[in-house]
Amino acid sequence: GLAGMAENVRQGFRAGGTAPKGYRLDTIDTGAVREGQSVTKSKLIPGDDAMLMRAYLKARANKMPRARALALIGQDWPITTLIYVERNALTYAGHTVWNRMAERPEKGGYVSGGKYRPRSEWVINRDTHEALITDIEAETILATIEAGAKTRTRETAGTYLLTGLLVTPDGQKWHSD
Repeated sequence: GLAGMAENVRQGFRAGGTAPKGYRLDTIDTGAVREGQSVTKSKLIPGDDAMLMRAYLKARANKMPRARALALIGQDWPITTLIYVERNALTYAGHTVWNRMAERPEKGGYVSGGKYRPRSEWVINRDTHEALITDIEAETILATIEAGAKTRTRETAGTYLLTGLLVTPDGQKWHSD
């Protein structure tokens, strides 16, 4: 099954699932028949909110904060949706991307320790559908996400409310121990 999904991506089709926000699925009949049913593949085409998504992503590529970018386009989309959209930036640049998500064993967590696989493991087929943003904008968004992930580590395991928020007169953060 996984090999079939990877092959679909290599051929420029989707590996399955719903279309990302801003796109919709265009179903293509392959002419083949399996178990009495015609076999179809799907590709992405711009959806009704494509122009809104384009404006949002361009604002984010220009380092505008999420809340301000949402206000700019007059939407109130959930932050969790927007985080997923931004992590999907290469898709919005017109590329089909597969194998980004890490495996999840039955007992919870992720096999690799993180939700996303390293980029070297992604299967990317370029220019498979209409882009809403440029490659440079997509790479800028992904770099911003990556930089943010590196700065969000806690310095200590302190459990006190003001840990790390209070600072000494010379600017050093106070932490509990």
